[in-house]
Amino acid sequence: MIVLFVFFLIKVSDVRKEKSVRKEKSVITIGQIVKRNSGKRPSFKYQYFVKGKLYSNTIGGNDLQIKTYEFYDVEFEKGNPTNSELLIEKQTLDPIDFLKYGENINGQLERVSGLDQYVDLYLKYKYLGNKFSFRTRLHKDSLPCGKIYECRKNDWIKLKVYKDYPLINNLYFKSHDRQLKNKKPSKLNVLQHQV
Repeated sequence: MIVLFVFFLIKVSDVRKEKSVRKEKSVITIGQIVKRNSGKRPSFKYQYFVKGKLYSNTIGGNDLQIKTYEFYDVEFEKGNPTNSELLIEKQTLDPIDFLKYGENINGQLERVSGLDQYVDLYLKYKYLGNKFSFRTRLHKDSLPCGKIYECRKNDWIKLKVYKDYPLINNLYFKSHDRQLKNKKPSKLNVLQHQV
């Protein structure tokens, strides 16, 4: 019994030391909760980017008032990005707000398909050494490439990407079907591919 108690104290001491080191050399970025792991001790998996590289970690607890796909600040150790903490004591973050600080890049138009009043554009883009792809549904009168026949001739479309979480881009959120949904958090259906 005493051995277990001593082991517990050592473990608590290690966790406090780890948090202390992270606080001294900490950097803040944003992350998204991507999965809920159920069981006796439920936990949530979150992911975040550091210099274009995707990292993930977990946060556990029965009393967590968080939901899958919400965004929060993530604090990580500057020299060791795997040492991170999801800062859930703050409010959830709205990914659309980040686009004010986005970077303009060219997205490659892979395919265009018309649906009555709306057009599906399938795009891919490369950012910080990663490749991403997604679909956006826009009204035929508000296409970034002009008319539908111009889009079919066009290879490139300007889009804005948030550098600290490059899955977030402006054309993804302009999609008609995503505008119809209320402000509930939803999965970013942007696929990341290894280069």
